Amino acid sequence: MRLYRPPYTDKRTGKKKHARVWWVYARVNGKTFRQSLGVRDKEVARRKAMDLIQREEYLASGVPVYLAAKTPLLDLVEEYRAEMLRLGRAEYHADTQTMFLRRLFEHVSTLTEATPEVIRLRLASLEEIVGKSFHGKTINKHRGAAMSFFNWLIREGRWNSNPAKAVRRVYEGDPVLPRSYFTLPELRLLVEAAPKVRGTVYLFTATTGLRRGELKVLEWKHIDFERCWLSVSKDLAKGRKEIELPLLPEVVETLAALRKDPKTDPTYVFRYGNKCAIPINRTLYSDMAKAGLGKLSKEGKRDFHALRDSTATILAEAGVPLTVTQAILRHSTPVLTAKHYVRHSQDTRAEAVSQAFGGLCKLLAAPGKTARDFWGLMETKEADYGVRPVAILYPPTGSPQAIYGNGPTGIRTQNQAIMSRQNLRCNHKRCEGLTFNSEADHASYLHGLLDPEEGEC
Repeated sequence: MRLYRPPYTDKRTGKKKHARVWWVYARVNGKTFRQSLGVRDKEVARRKAMDLIQREEYLASGVPVYLAAKTPLLDLVEEYRAEMLRLGRAEYHADTQTMFLRRLFEHVSTLTEATPEVIRLRLASLEEIVGKSFHGKTINKHRGAAMSFFNWLIREGRWNSNPAKAVRRVYEGDPVLPRSYFTLPELRLLVEAAPKVRGTVYLFTATTGLRRGELKVLEWKHIDFERCWLSVSKDLAKGRKEIELPLLPEVVETLAALRKDPKTDPTYVFRYGNKCAIPINRTLYSDMAKAGLGKLSKEGKRDFHALRDSTATILAEAGVPLTVTQAILRHSTPVLTAKHYVRHSQDTRAEAVSQAFGGLCKLLAAPGKTARDFWGLMETKEADYGVRPVAILYPPTGSPQAIYGNGPTGIRTQNQAIMSRQNLRCNHKRCEGLTFNSEADHASYLHGLLDPEEGEC
């Protein structure tokens, strides 16, 4: 390959000069070609010449030429957005992914310039580009958008590699300020303090756990007022999961009253006066201030999505099984529900510890009682039945109870030993060589065998 500027003779002066733009001369598989590169900078001309030679080598070897390399990268981003909408992705998701890609490739003209180094530098300078600080999770979302974009190009045969794969994820760490939740009394104050329409939104969201995007597309036809049931197809829900949820009768009555309002949209539930009735966080904070609630609680911040966290937490505090809460929130695994949505306040944790160890504290405070006394109780059990002691149960009220078992590792309780056919034995001379399934069988045997004067085993 040779770069040159063709010479020519100036007709007015007769002097020999060179052209301003660079040309390339090269041979590929015995074929010679000369072509103008159309640029004046030699370094840029060299890179364009290398791309041109690579294209000719592709053609000579039968490898398909990636025409996307010549297409402006932002035009490919728009094609990617149209493809997401064609596949049924939510418009909000498509717009968010497009925004992330435009931030990364704002000054990148073609795919050949989108190298791992460029992507890494753009991710590192996101805060300067947008003008605000980003959490590690948000930076990884930008990287994920680039990964999905190049994977789409590879699937369509328009590109051969994914440069974002070589860029490592950043450490996300813990949230700067974790999300909290609303308790039942706080929800009541919020619903009563807010205007009628917004109060209905808060009440409906807290009792169903729907997301903001799902509330926007909710229609009246999705609500069965007679059965008090909500049914939304998977095309309108996040994760393409159908929504099948029960509604409280009080919530249904509130929705029926809202539907009769002439300003309510005849199609969408939460459109009032030709505007979306779902409040933004700024409006929510105003309603919270009227209700005497702060933006921050002991556990963290509270925003609109905290209503969904409240659904999970209130269900958990009511003793609802975790799998049922997962089904109501439509999560993929119970781990997601337990880790990110079920919150425990400081008062809840303090009450749990008090219930679990309150009896022990009372026992330790009892005068004249030591741990040796209760170990003696367990030794008596072992002498009577030949059962290995395991632990002592300290109930909040009443006397301590010995838990014993005769399993190989000493961890079975008496009831588990009976269920697994680990029979009990007695050292009394009248019971020698006999085994019993339970203490009740032992007592029944002695009742028919012994006289009252002889005592008990």
